[in-house]
Amino acid sequence: MAIKIVRAAIIASLLFLVAPTSAQEARLSRDEGRSFAALLLQSDQPAAAKEIAESLLSADPRDPVALILLSQAERNLGDFVIARQAGQAAWAYATNDEERFAAATVTAQALTSDEKFTLAQFWLRRASIFAP
Repeated sequence: MAIKIVRAAIIASLLFLVAPTSAQEARLSRDEGRSFAALLLQSDQPAAAKEIAESLLSADPRDPVALILLSQAERNLGDFVIARQAGQAAWAYATNDEERFAAATVTAQALTSDEKFTLAQFWLRRASIFAP
């Protein structure tokens, strides 16, 4: 219960930060956008997380973290094909083991949700190589 209240307070404060004022537009840095999208996913708001991930990708289409966030959002929204494609793109653009692990994991999750278990197993084995 307390965790939900804390999450709600954080979301409310972040929404206040990104709500445009009458004379100026608020902007988030790339890291702030990533964090906010992750928070929205944890708060079961995949549509909002998808919008932020897409905004991040419009600035940098090769951002592996934004692609991972997009994959998770699309999976939660039920679009498993887009979720898989985003995960595979994240894998292609990953620059470190942590990104490779996350990209392979979200790809496996999308494939599992789409009941493509053999392919999901391949991606899980790939993820295991880079597991922390």
